[in-house]
Amino acid sequence: KNLEEALVMSKKILKLTISGNKCRLDSKRFTKFAVYIIDVEYENEKCRLFRRYSQFYELDTQLRAKFSKYNLPTFPKKHYFRSSTDKELVNSRMSLLQIYLDGLLKLPQIVSSNLFRVWLRPVENTGYLSLDNPDYEGYLSKQGHVVKSWKRRYFVLKGDTLYYFKTEEVSSKKKKI
Repeated sequence: KNLEEALVMSKKILKLTISGNKCRLDSKRFTKFAVYIIDVEYENEKCRLFRRYSQFYELDTQLRAKFSKYNLPTFPKKHYFRSSTDKELVNSRMSLLQIYLDGLLKLPQIVSSNLFRVWLRPVENTGYLSLDNPDYEGYLSKQGHVVKSWKRRYFVLKGDTLYYFKTEEVSSKKKKI
């Protein structure tokens, strides 16, 4: 395994492309968030990564601490009053994060650093669920828990779990049944 890791760490990165985004669900807190799809192109190999904005932010913070004398590219600002899954925000961030990655690739000290290479390793995070390709989805009525009136909600059945949302919008709050 150490030999395999050493080979990954020594590969020349040709290109990093943010090719899209997906919505995921945090299985512990039942909150939706966006992940950005990053296609990594090495000399003889390609791989695909999924990273949250918070993971980009964490990388930037660590890089700025370790490489403070270098002129690092501008990192996209956090928006406190907008949903992290708002389509306009996600698309805007996607473009800005691409510019950020392109800027990092121009700095050989960063690209060859252990910190950056570890961040580029594929990681399987089982705590994040994809709601892509649900078994069933659509609007149903449900009775309120406190106020016993009937409310129209958007339901998603994925595997053996039924999720419901206030609306079909990506930014809405959800609950698990």
